[in-house]
Amino acid sequence: MNQGTIEGHINAGCVVFMSAACSEQQKKDVMDCTLYTQLAASKRHSRFDAAVDWRHTWLAALNRFGWAVRSHDSRSLPAAETGQGTVWDWLEKQLPSFMPNALFSQGAAFARGAVEARPDQPAVAMLNRQAIEIASSEGPASGVSERKIALQVAVCGPTTGLGLVVLSFTTRQPPNGELLAEVFDPKKVLGNIEMAFYSAHVMEIVYAQFREKIAQALDDRRADGVCALQEARDVQSQ
Repeated sequence: MNQGTIEGHINAGCVVFMSAACSEQQKKDVMDCTLYTQLAASKRHSRFDAAVDWRHTWLAALNRFGWAVRSHDSRSLPAAETGQGTVWDWLEKQLPSFMPNALFSQGAAFARGAVEARPDQPAVAMLNRQAIEIASSEGPASGVSERKIALQVAVCGPTTGLGLVVLSFTTRQPPNGELLAEVFDPKKVLGNIEMAFYSAHVMEIVYAQFREKIAQALDDRRADGVCALQEARDVQSQ
């Protein structure tokens, strides 16, 4: 249990984890920039069908609005190398040293606990809609469909800046759980598993010029794109 040390949100296909020690302004900036840059990228490209172009547009938007990427790394891995596991298992094995690894691990534990405690909570359903696309079917008799998965993870601490992960892959595995807790069979994955990692820091002198305009532009978009992820203790206290 994280006992209130970390907060989790679903944000337009991104799972955002923020330390409770972050200031309210830091939290608001991370949530707004995460939502705004994803919406900007999705206007130009499909995150499912043009993942690389989507990612480049998203990164350009981050930079334009004052979030400087200081370190980055990417991996294209055959599924056989990742082994069976959840998306958290896969990512934790590959996290580069510039990522806030402890905060990422806390977030992964938060996500697992949240789904186990209440798999039917609104945030879980929202992420499934945002991050999964049914690509094709092999016919009504087979019952096998391809699922394209395009997931982002963001982690933020009061001094670590913003760690960002982009994960995409396609699987023929029938759904056997919620995305944040599902155990994937590498034999069902089509092609490689694509991962990209970024460390970004806000350039206040730049972002300050956009902060209010971005917040206003998102006023009517948050309800459809953002939802708090409830961890186990939140559910038990209701």
